[in-house]
Amino acid sequence: FREENSVVALQIPGEGRREVAVPMLGTSTRVALSSLHTCTLMVEPVSSSSTFDVPCRLMTVVPTMMAYSELPNFEVGICQQLTHHIIWLGPGMSTHLYWQAPDKPRQWQLVLRPLTQPGKEPLKPLPTDLSLPFGLSEKGVGAYPLAFTTRFALKDGRPGKSFKQLACLQVDQSGELFTFTITEAKHCHQLINRHPCLVVDATFHGEGEKHVVLPNNSCYLGRAAEKWDVEPRLRERLNLELVDAFD
Repeated sequence: FREENSVVALQIPGEGRREVAVPMLGTSTRVALSSLHTCTLMVEPVSSSSTFDVPCRLMTVVPTMMAYSELPNFEVGICQQLTHHIIWLGPGMSTHLYWQAPDKPRQWQLVLRPLTQPGKEPLKPLPTDLSLPFGLSEKGVGAYPLAFTTRFALKDGRPGKSFKQLACLQVDQSGELFTFTITEAKHCHQLINRHPCLVVDATFHGEGEKHVVLPNNSCYLGRAAEKWDVEPRLRERLNLELVDAFD
């Protein structure tokens, strides 16, 4: 660290040294420590009561991307687009994220699988079960209800019959730090049918699967994970059809 120029030198093993301008107090800046390791340099104030009134600041280098799972009964798989290395997170787990291949698209894909029972082989998901790729950026901050294609494993670990599992992808930003969290279906959109005798058939634009809500009932719903951001402007368009419950 050179105080006169407000520059700090950062280096990880096997890589060259990076000189980074120190950001203003209370802010952060992004720095690539290698072609795979994107990190964030944060500068925070330190209470003068713990430094005998000597002005100090705390500089911290952390991974730019973090992932969290708050989904019970399932493992969340995370991989960089067009790579085959999947990081698995169980309920309540978290991980930092670095790129897995420098020459592949810098986007992430998700997949779910039921928790593996003791003595059974973990499920090897099919490529078609992966969500559509997504990036972590300021314009992508928000909550996205998604219906993931998942499967129970057969005895030898091969994937069995598929079914849909609803979950909510929450993308957050704090300065140059980005996080995403997979949470339960109760955080997704909810469709409530208060009519006493009409059934509501709901479909998302571009999807064929119907969400059927009986009279005086409700359901949580979300877009298919493999289609959710094909056309962002139509992402949340929901088509509703009313049907007489007695037909």
